[in-house]
Order: sequence, then structure tokens, then C-alpha cells
Amino acid sequence: MANTSKIYHVNDNLRNYTVQGYKRPTIAQHFGVIPYVLSDDINDPIINFTSHNDGFITKDEIITLSGTVTDESALSSVTFSSDVATGNISGTNFWQIPDLTLASGVNTITITAEDVYGNSSTQSIEIIRDVLDPGIDITSHSKAIYFTPYRLVTVSGTAYDNLGISSVTWETSDDQSGTASGTNNWVADGVPISDTGTVVTVTATDNSDRSVSDNVFAYKKNIEHRSEKITPPDAASSDQFGNSVAVNGSIVVVGSHYDDNDGTDSGSAYIFDTAGNYITKITAPDAAAGDRFGRSVSVYGSTIVVGAWYDDGGGNASGSAYIFDTSGNYITKITAPDAVAGDLFGSSVSVYEHNQDYGPRWCIWR
Repeated sequence: MANTSKIYHVNDNLRNYTVQGYKRPTIAQHFGVIPYVLSDDINDPIINFTSHNDGFITKDEIITLSGTVTDESALSSVTFSSDVATGNISGTNFWQIPDLTLASGVNTITITAEDVYGNSSTQSIEIIRDVLDPGIDITSHSKAIYFTPYRLVTVSGTAYDNLGISSVTWETSDDQSGTASGTNNWVADGVPISDTGTVVTVTATDNSDRSVSDNVFAYKKNIEHRSEKITPPDAASSDQFGNSVAVNGSIVVVGSHYDDNDGTDSGSAYIFDTAGNYITKITAPDAAAGDRFGRSVSVYGSTIVVGAWYDDGGGNASGSAYIFDTSGNYITKITAPDAVAGDLFGSSVSVYEHNQDYGPRWCIWR
């Protein structure tokens, strides 16, 4: 009889063997002494992983791995081998390894399935166990305590990990939270800051769900924005009030060197407090037309110095300066010891470092 193309598997409970084409049963088989089964199943089992994908990353040392095996016939066994252990698997068509131990790094787990006719197959999966935490740096603002006049701030920085960063999130001590844009280079916009100060915590999470945090304390400075316009009580056209201004502590001194109080362009200066309240007006005790008293002003502590650069005390436009206290009381007049006409002494003045031993020190330029 001609051979056929089928391959038959014979199971006599003692051995498995394959015959091709026609084969007459043995006498023992023919008379039923040894039972036998003929099958045309030549396909290997198909193994699938259902719980994890190939290349899965985890921080856990022990996981549960599961999947399925399909076959035309019954399965006889499903086993596994890994970098750490080998063994039989509970279940066949639906199998599970409940306590699979992972080594650090890349783990290759191989599943082997065999059916009752000796057909077998293997399927492998790689699972990566990450044992390293990611890193994060806040670069703006890098100071541990950050002062800002704004209610919303931007915090930015970098994050890094050997297996990649999956997300960067932020959370405040006032229970506000959000997700930063970017991962390796991240930016958290619109982070709200309270008047009493807010701790901003930024957390980087890697692909294995390991995380690390950094924080900055942001304090909102309450800056009072106030605008007060001040004008002299006797303002007149072309006085040039405000040509020179000096502020120290709660005192504001404003020059008006074209004021005509004691003659054309004799000049004057006005004292206010920082709330804009007028205190007094000061002029030179020997004022004359054209002196331009108030061309320069300076104040420090309780001392005010006013320049009169066209004063003629040492010759035409030789210049001088006058010292007052902050209540407007005249103290003295100073001129250059080598004054000559045209020096314009007092064109700029400055006073500073008042002390009880030496009194105020001042500088006069010409």
C-alpha cells in the first residue's frame, strides 16, 4: 500500500513514537494487549503572556507573572526558568507564577509548554527590575528660600534616570498640585504662593515607578505699591519744582531752583514726609536773585544740604551750600576756601554718616 503524507503519533502508555504513512499494528496492539492512540496533532502549543509585556520595567523584587497556553490537544506540563529559579507552573491553559523573584537589571523568563503528544514550545519575556532612584534638581529657583512679589511663580529644573523619567509633578504645602511640562528638562508654571510662604515639592518618577523629590520654600513679599503726587503749596509757573529730589527715612526734600521767593530764580526747597504731607519750605537766609538755591539737595538722618551754585559769595557764580535740619531750621552756610568766580560750587551735594562725635559729613562738588 502506498504511503500517505500524514504523520501519526502513537501513544502506547509506554513510549511515544511517530510513524509516517501506513503502519500495521503490532500483534499485541491488534489483540488489545497494549492500547494505542493514533492522532494527526503535529502543532506546537501557543504560549501567551497576559500580565506583562516584553521589556516591562518594575521596581518590585517579587511579581506575579501569568498567561495562557492553547493547543489542539491536552497539555501535559507547563514549566518556567528564569535568572533566579526554575520550576513547574500551576495551571496549564491558564498558568500563573505567583511569587517570581527578579534579579536586579534584565531578567529573562522562559515558559515551556508540552502537550500529551510530545509537541512542545518555548516563549521568553524580558522584565527589567530597576533598583536605582531617579535624580532631580531645581535650578530655578535654586535657593532653599525664595522671595517673590508675585502670587504665581515658575519653578524649573532637570530630572534624570538610567531607564527614563515618566513624569514630573509638583505639590505645595497649601494642597495645590499639578504636572510639569517636560521630563528631563521640566518647567512648572503657575505655582501658587501664599502670603505666609509655601513649600513647593517637585517629584520625578521614573519608568519603574521609583520617585525622588526636591523642594524650595517660596515666600511672597508683600510690596505695597503706593503713589503720592506732591506739589508745593505756593507753586508758580517755571519754578521747576522737582528738578532735584532726595529721600532718606521718612523725609523727602525737593528742590525748586527757579522759585522767585527772594527774587527771580533765587530758588527754594521743600520738605515733605514719605506720606506726601508738607512740612516746610526752606530758603537761604542771604538769598538773592539768580542764586538758584535748590539746584541740588541731599538728606541723611536729621541733616539736609542744599546747593546754590550761582551764589556770588566768593565771586560771580562761585556757588555755596546751606545746611538745615529736617525741621527746616537753618544751621550754617559753607563755601569753598579757595572760591573764585564761575566755580559753581554746590552744583551737586551729598550728606552721609551722621555720628555724635563728628556730626554729619558732606561732600560738595563744583
